[in-house]
This record gives sequence, structure tokens and C-alpha cells, in this order.
Amino acid sequence: GFYLSIEEWEYPLLDANDQLVLRQWGGATAPYTPDLDRKVTGKIPARDYATEYLVPQAKEFIDAYDPDIIWYDGDWSTTPEQLHTYDIAAYLYNRAEGRKAVAVNDRYGRTRSKRGDFFTSEYGHMGDQSRKSTRAWEECRGISQSYGYNWQDTEENVITAKQLIDMFVDIVANGGNLLLMVNLDGQGALPEVQANRLRDIGNWLKINGEGIYATRPFRPSEGRVRLDLARWIWFPEGKPAVGAPVERRYFRQTFMLPEDRKVRKAVCTMGADNGFDLCVNAELVGQGRHYASAYDMDLKRFLRPGRNVLSVSAANAPSDVVPAEKNPAGLIGVLHIEFDHGEPLTIVTDGNWRVSKEAPDGWQETGLEDGGWAAAMDLGEYGMSPWGKLNTDNVAEHSTVFTQSKDSSVVYVILKQWPGREFKTDVIEPLPNSPITMLGYDKPLKWITQDSETTVFFPEELQDAKSRPGEHAWVLKVERTVAEK
Repeated sequence: GFYLSIEEWEYPLLDANDQLVLRQWGGATAPYTPDLDRKVTGKIPARDYATEYLVPQAKEFIDAYDPDIIWYDGDWSTTPEQLHTYDIAAYLYNRAEGRKAVAVNDRYGRTRSKRGDFFTSEYGHMGDQSRKSTRAWEECRGISQSYGYNWQDTEENVITAKQLIDMFVDIVANGGNLLLMVNLDGQGALPEVQANRLRDIGNWLKINGEGIYATRPFRPSEGRVRLDLARWIWFPEGKPAVGAPVERRYFRQTFMLPEDRKVRKAVCTMGADNGFDLCVNAELVGQGRHYASAYDMDLKRFLRPGRNVLSVSAANAPSDVVPAEKNPAGLIGVLHIEFDHGEPLTIVTDGNWRVSKEAPDGWQETGLEDGGWAAAMDLGEYGMSPWGKLNTDNVAEHSTVFTQSKDSSVVYVILKQWPGREFKTDVIEPLPNSPITMLGYDKPLKWITQDSETTVFFPEELQDAKSRPGEHAWVLKVERTVAEK
């Protein structure tokens, strides 16, 4: 493939009077001065940057090298029409038609995550998480925080082996590709700190590559959602994500459950800055007391057919570190309900929740009329500043990700944290009497399935970290029942 910057910091143009002017990044022009000669050495002046320079250059390398990919960059200042990048892509497609598959990314010029054969994220900045489940996409980043060589990089400021492998498996499990940059030094050598990371991920793949290569995402169940599809919310007062009063706010969301379906599973994951108390139909079901954590709660026994209500008392506690005007507040949560038959139900925090400064008598009851309460303020998506990703060690779906074989007969369960003596899951159904194995470990693991939940047991020898196959993450291979289509 070819990397193609569609913009230049400086390019010499000829104006209507055949005088040199300087074209700057984004298309603005400035007077041409003698000191620019060294910056534009080798660049032939043109009247039109796109049609006389950018497009002919692209056609030349397409004809000469027949690339499979064009990876546009420098897209944030100019439109595709101004840069004629659609014309370049069309030329690539037409040259390849009937011979081979080719692809162009989404950086045509202010079109990122809108148009392209695959979308591109940069240091995790793809805003719309749902696009990752519907479009081919790629995460682009360096081992360090720089795209170029930085002589100051050390093991302390580059991505760790654990962070790299966790990020990598998250990307693959979400259907993405990792484009990992390495930066050579002035002598063309790979710095040792970067070579170390390549060895780390290479060693991990030697053991666990079966769960990565030629796999595709495994969606544990249709309609299952994660915390990152919920929204941060709060009472509409100023800018709560920046600072909010040190007080409690009271939230409600009512919903209906069908009379003819039995609840099989109901799990709520919730977090709040600084803490929350969650009630279902006026019964306390769970609490959270740390602003950086999310908590799992089993709500199954509290739900009933007909009208139900989630009621949350969320508190913004005082801080010894920051002043009140910089003490943010927010609530985020998701409830996923599965039934004995039919489609599941998912409820997320969003602007449809109701919120009040006061807690009137009976505010947690289903019969309260909350139409006079304010609509919750939508603060933004999960992962936003100032909270980032919450600590979800106690949320299985975050510490565990899944891939599957192309024929869906095998699911690979990637454990980002060592689970101890057993691992429980209710999102896959192993094939009866089939072995469950761990990649890199030559003995089958014992397992049982009871009440739709599978428990995998790990032997005593694997409790010693030195005896486990590799470090950082471990992959279970599960043969499963595949429904007839």
C-alpha cells in the first residue's frame, strides 16, 4: 500500500501573473520569500495544487507500483472536492477492476468516519463506538506517543506489553485491525524500547495466534450491549462534566416488561461520580462508592411483569484535591434483560431519564408521576473526559473478550485478567462432551454447564504464574453448538 499525505505544509504556486506564491496547508496562500527555496526544493510550481500536482503524482505511483491500499492522511483542513481525492480513488478502482481487491481509507478530506472502505481511529479516538461493529476499521498508533523517532522514549513513557496486548485483543474482538507504527532512529535502526514491544506481542502471538488470525468478532448475544453504549448524564445545571454542586441528584427511568415472557437474566452495570444507590421498584439492589469504578448488579429477582422503575440517588462528594467548580459529576449505566424467548431489552442512561434536585416521598415507587421532573442532561459518551474508561475489573464482559472461527463452530475466550481457579460465563454454549482447552497448555480443562452458565476450572499447576502459557492474556478454545440457519 501507499501512504499519501493529501496536504503539504508548503507548495509553490504560480498566480495569474505568473508570480510565485506559497500555498500553505489547507489552501491559503502567502507571499513567496527567498528563504522558502530550501523548503520547496524539488517541487515544480503549478497553477492548481490538486489537478497539476496531487492527482498526477498519485496516478504515477498507481501505474508504477499497482498498490492494494491507498492510505490518505492530512484530511482535516480541505474537502475531497478541493483535493480531487475521489478522482484518485476512482483511478485506483478502475485500474484494479477484474484483477484484484483494493481499498482506500476514510481520510479523503473532512470525511473521516463517514466515507471509505475502512474507517480509521487514531490513538483510540474513533468517537462512535457503534461504527466499529458495522464497518471495517483500523486503529492507528505508535508504540510511543509520537509518530516520529523520539530519542527521549524509555520503557516508562511508551505503551507497556500488557497495555499493548490488551489493546490489541480489544481491537480484534471488535472487528478492527491494528496499524502499529515503529520509528527508526537517525541511523535507520529500530530503538530497543520499540523492539521490545514487538518481541512481546510476537511471543504472545506464537502461543495465542489461533484466537486472532482468520477470526471474526463474536457477539455474545444479539442485542447485548456494553457500558460504552450508554451516556453520561446529570441534572441540567451548568457544565457538570467540569464542575457541579456537591449535592445529591435523584434519577428515574420507568419501563414495561411483557406479561407473557419470563426474565432469564437481568444485569445492570453502573458507575457514578462520586457514588450511587440503585433501587428497583423501591428495593435497594446495589451501591457504588468510587467515581472511577463501575459495578455489576443482578436485578433478576427484583423485576416483575408490567411497570418497573429504576431509581438512582447519585452524590457528588466534596474533594480534598480540587475546588468545587472543578469537581465533576455524572451517572452512567446499562441494564440488559434477557427472556426465556423473544428479543432482549436494553436500557441505557441517556437524555430520556428524569432527574430532580429533591426526593419527594415515594420517589422510588412505580406509581410516582415524574413528568414534572427535568429531563437528564446528556453529557457525552462513555470514555469521555474527565472520566475516561472506568475500572471494570468486576465486569466480566470488559475483562474478557471473544473472537470466533469463520464457521462459528469455535469461540475463543480471551481472558485479559487471570480468573483464579474458575471462570464463569453464560454467553456461550459449549458442544456437549467437547474439550475446552487453553492455547499453549496441552491438557483439557474440566468444565460443567448448569442453568445456562458454564464454569471452567483451572488446575492447581496453573495457579503458579510461571507455569501458565505466556503472560498478559490467556485464550480458551471452546467448541460450541451452532444454531441451524
